[in-house]
Amino acid sequence: APVVSVNNSFVHCYGSVGPPVADIEVAIDTRDRRPGAVGEILTRSGSVMLGYYKSPEDTAAVMTGEGWLRTGDLGRLDRHGCITLTGRLKSMIVLNNGKKAFPEEIEVLLDQIPGVRESFVWGASSGRSVVDICARLVIDHSQLPEDCRTSPELSARYLSSQVDAVNRQMPPYKEIRFYYFSRRAVIRKEDAVDRQAEQQQIRQELKSRGLDIQKIKGQWID
Repeated sequence: APVVSVNNSFVHCYGSVGPPVADIEVAIDTRDRRPGAVGEILTRSGSVMLGYYKSPEDTAAVMTGEGWLRTGDLGRLDRHGCITLTGRLKSMIVLNNGKKAFPEEIEVLLDQIPGVRESFVWGASSGRSVVDICARLVIDHSQLPEDCRTSPELSARYLSSQVDAVNRQMPPYKEIRFYYFSRRAVIRKEDAVDRQAEQQQIRQELKSRGLDIQKIKGQWID
């Protein structure tokens, strides 16, 4: 499915990807019947593919019997019919209480912190058999407030206070429990974050240093 929605001169919803274009149907796959509920975005139109060539199994994985294409994107529809993207289905973090968190939403808030060039959020299982939300913040030292650049301790203290401020903007279940600071860029593939490769790299980095994400909260590791 090529273009599904776009903001235009008549309908422009800030923060959304706009309403569906003409002759495009959009639905949200969710059991939650409340307005604005988040779920997988489905689309159906004459521009949606018929399926994968000679691969009925792959086709069945992404197409419903009624012709809906499962986009793999998570989002919601507002009262104007505009679509807001909240993340990718594959990257969704399912917490122990059944609630769901979307890394992309949290990363948007972290990336607004002065000095944070980019961030990466994931869910990690601890020894308590609990899934905790974790983050790696990639820092641009030159963009930190001037009075925080003189020592790693001062910059860490400033950044930790900013993460605390981000946590206060979110429901408690989305709180970033463990995080650390680094200068290594997030791994990307074709301009998109390669979440699987990045998580593997984080595991290797911590293991090679004999570190544990639960024990380095608010610290620099490079």
